[in-house]
Amino acid sequence: MKKRLQALWRSRAALPCACYLLAAVSWVLWGVFCRLDDLGLAPQRAVPVQDFELVDLAPAGMPGGYTATSGDPQMILSGLSGQKLRTVSYLPQFPDADPREMCLYYTSRPDEPFSQDKRVFPRTAADGRYVYTLPHGPIAALRLDPCSPGVGAQVTVVFALDEIVFNHTATLPRALDGFLPDAWQLFWLLLCPALAAAALDWLRAALALWRRRPRSPAAP
Repeated sequence: MKKRLQALWRSRAALPCACYLLAAVSWVLWGVFCRLDDLGLAPQRAVPVQDFELVDLAPAGMPGGYTATSGDPQMILSGLSGQKLRTVSYLPQFPDADPREMCLYYTSRPDEPFSQDKRVFPRTAADGRYVYTLPHGPIAALRLDPCSPGVGAQVTVVFALDEIVFNHTATLPRALDGFLPDAWQLFWLLLCPALAAAALDWLRAALALWRRRPRSPAAP
């Protein structure tokens, strides 16, 4: 048995198989962590738009309607430490024109500035709801850019019921979501083990050459 394992390890397929096996095990463990982490999510909660700090957003004279007064309107909500959020969603209408960009910035620590390194873009649910899925980990503050207009354009956004919803039940990850990679994650799951196997194979060959290097004769 030992000789068979040694022969298998010396084969060309040994390193790729080991790297892909490690990647698969790591992905399953990550999926388990995601499911366990989602057990403590805060219940669904509707937050009135008025609870946000509105920057360059003016009431539009209709229920739940706000008009962007600059090219970078913002809705900021701080003091979220201690709440486990996974999704932020709202059901919008745009009576004037479609916005140029809609993204959600988040911070992990109080007083941390917002940056492009921590932002997510929405997906559209079947009912038209815009859904932002936040990463695992603490969330301290949110900044929603709901309707950035194009140059010279005016955009009005109307929020259904004049509210933003945290952890809407229909938007939360399902049981297998943590285990099923999307296209981008699948790409890296296929590429990274292959690159790691190639690097390890090169290192193994370099070590073998170093061990077989000619040794200088010992001094008399």
